[in-house]
Amino acid sequence: MFFQPKSIILFRLIILILVLSSLILIFTTGFFYYSYVKKNILADIEKRMNLQLETACDYLSTFISENLNTSKALAGMDTIKNVFRDSNSNNKSEVVKVLNIFRNSYEVDVCYLIDKNGNAIASSESNTLESFIGKNYSFRPYFQKAINGESCVYMGIGITSNQRGIYYSQPVFGISSNEILGVVVTKNTIDNIEKKISKSLPGTWTFTNPDGLIFASNRKDWRVKLMWKLDESRLKKLAETKQFGSGPWDHIKIEKLREEKVVNKYNQVYLIKEASLYNYPHWRIYYLKSFKTAFDYLSDPFFEHKIPLIFIAGFSIGVFIVLLYWSLSLKFNKNKKIKQILKKQNSYLSAINEIYSGLIKRKNIDDLIEKILYRSGNLTGTKNSFFLMLDDQTNDFLAKIGYGKFSSIVGMRLKTNHGLSGYIFQTGKSLFISDYNLWSKKLNDKFFNEINSIISVPIKRQDVVTGILGLAHFDKNNFFAKDEMEFLEKIGKIASIAYDNTCLYSELQIETKNHKNSQEELTKLYQRIERLAVVDELTQLPNRRKFYNHLENEWRRMAREKKPLSFILCDIDLFKQYNYYYGHKAGDDCVRKIADVISSNVKRSGDLATRYDNEKFGIILSNTPIEGALKLARQMCKAVNDLKIDFCESNISSYLTISAGISCFVPDGNTSSDLLIETTYKALSEAKNNGRNQAFCYMDD
Repeated sequence: MFFQPKSIILFRLIILILVLSSLILIFTTGFFYYSYVKKNILADIEKRMNLQLETACDYLSTFISENLNTSKALAGMDTIKNVFRDSNSNNKSEVVKVLNIFRNSYEVDVCYLIDKNGNAIASSESNTLESFIGKNYSFRPYFQKAINGESCVYMGIGITSNQRGIYYSQPVFGISSNEILGVVVTKNTIDNIEKKISKSLPGTWTFTNPDGLIFASNRKDWRVKLMWKLDESRLKKLAETKQFGSGPWDHIKIEKLREEKVVNKYNQVYLIKEASLYNYPHWRIYYLKSFKTAFDYLSDPFFEHKIPLIFIAGFSIGVFIVLLYWSLSLKFNKNKKIKQILKKQNSYLSAINEIYSGLIKRKNIDDLIEKILYRSGNLTGTKNSFFLMLDDQTNDFLAKIGYGKFSSIVGMRLKTNHGLSGYIFQTGKSLFISDYNLWSKKLNDKFFNEINSIISVPIKRQDVVTGILGLAHFDKNNFFAKDEMEFLEKIGKIASIAYDNTCLYSELQIETKNHKNSQEELTKLYQRIERLAVVDELTQLPNRRKFYNHLENEWRRMAREKKPLSFILCDIDLFKQYNYYYGHKAGDDCVRKIADVISSNVKRSGDLATRYDNEKFGIILSNTPIEGALKLARQMCKAVNDLKIDFCESNISSYLTISAGISCFVPDGNTSSDLLIETTYKALSEAKNNGRNQAFCYMDD
């Protein structure tokens, strides 16, 4: 028998140990890497679902509150009260016109009036087959609650229309609050709300009543069905309300598992999140995401068919996996910090969107300011905030709202010629003070000397400071960041628009009251309402709201016709410096001149030039290729140069100039108009980076 030397046996044993160690290392690190990736993906999905769900709940709650305020405004009009006191044909004809104005201006589906006996006496749909007139709704909870003097939000299926909708009812009071003349009801169908919520929630979602009956969902086959099984007694009570018909209602056949999971009848597992509306805590939105879809890429064929290659690679692959695991750990930690920043930015955008929604629906200015202070304080980590309103009679500021330590200054008056309020009033600029005690213009006041860091922004009407929003830290270890200042400045601009809208709306209410009996004045009022909604007051160009409506219409039309849609976004170069050097009046004059130049270059009937933002102008060009849009943009740049508006502080030219970004797409069913706006912004940024005073095209690779 041949015997191998001991040294060879030992060598082979060492090699075997190294190979086995390598394999163990590969499988161990592979397992931990897979687990780590899966855990982080799940955590990321859950965070994103919670954020998306919060956005959807905020939108729906805000939408309901704003429409309830709209119905309240309608109930307070004298025209409405008169028809309950005297229901002659003239009064009814006049009230139908007012109801139609409200329906069109506030984008509700129907408005109607119910007398004290529950009979519908007037409706914005009086000339249709679905008219409510003559029908009795005394059994409806929204009528019973309103006739007893309370506002009501009622979600259910209409008896006349057989459509799902949200009803808002308000009592119509007589001379005193004890006299109830009747009830005003407005209604929104749920279809448009479903579409908007579906944009925020890309997975499957449901909106259920307290019994779990699905009132709205992006799945048509789930609507008006039970999400969870109910016992016979609860089913009987639900049928008696007739809120969602008389039943029976099918069950969608999903069952709850542990750890926020559900399974359907096909044994497919979903991650489920839920949230309640803050005004209606028993109504919930459920958001479902398929586990299989979330982890599809982890079942790549590499993991199933290439395992032998891992054995061949041996120890070197094991080392590589260790290094890769370490590298990805660092990357995930870095991404975690980025996600925190993005989450904060998303919170800012969510707050701005919520406040902007209140602006569009003309939410009460005091409610809007309180909401601004509450959300801004939460996002910046302080409970100390205030709002100062200018008193035109005394020409000083009145502390109207205060939270935290500023609650003690409510009712106090502050001068407009010194201190923080004086600086903002005289300069019209925002103020960011990292250390208040080092500020040279601070007040010699015990209370204000306790402030550590403060940011304040002006609220303006027609470029005149009419109010001040402010946040402060009193803790010596807390300071505001630059992005928090930028966020509050954006909020301040929205609040300025809201204040201006409130003043305009008050003027419109007075006009409505003074001219309620005149057909000609009602027509003028309707035209004024339409114009205020879509025209910029300074330039007389269509505003941003008109821009979005026109863009959506043209996007759909070009998709049907398979023709190109171009968008030009023009920005006045260095406009803030121009305003600072020449003053706001000169800034307004140059904005008007440039608006005239741009509108004069947009001549086709299907095209639209708008004032997109303070110093930005948006031009929508239907059936226009990128070459035509670029040619027009360059013409407008040259035309502005030819105005020769002096600008000695510019490092670009001795005259005021503009930059333009251009993008063009042929719309299809897989893209939205958001892509056109996003790419045009990128093109505008390139035009600025390349030296400004030029036009730049976005080219889709």
